[in-house]
Amino acid sequence: MADLLWDDVKCSSHVAPIKRVEAGQGVSYEHDWVAPSALNLALIPVGYADGIPRSLSGHLAVSVRGRRYPVVGRIGMDQMIVNCGDEKVEEGEEVVLIGSESDGDLTIHE
Repeated sequence: MADLLWDDVKCSSHVAPIKRVEAGQGVSYEHDWVAPSALNLALIPVGYADGIPRSLSGHLAVSVRGRRYPVVGRIGMDQMIVNCGDEKVEEGEEVVLIGSESDGDLTIHE
């Protein structure tokens, strides 16, 4: 049996709804993350039921168009929220959780 090379794996999803929130607005369970300024948040329909450890809440970044964005709040059973700042990401765009993109890699080791 061959060893699985995690560095050659790509795991991706897509951007679901995007919402602009104002400074001070809380999101996620019990609003445990509060927006420091007005910004765009993207909902990604992937969570701990899909194998993304909840313990990565606050430590995970994803990539859209080669740019990294932090996951904010707690990772839910079937969704996570990404802080896109002032960037305009579009619903349906690919979100890379693990794997290669043109401007960088998100490895399983990260």
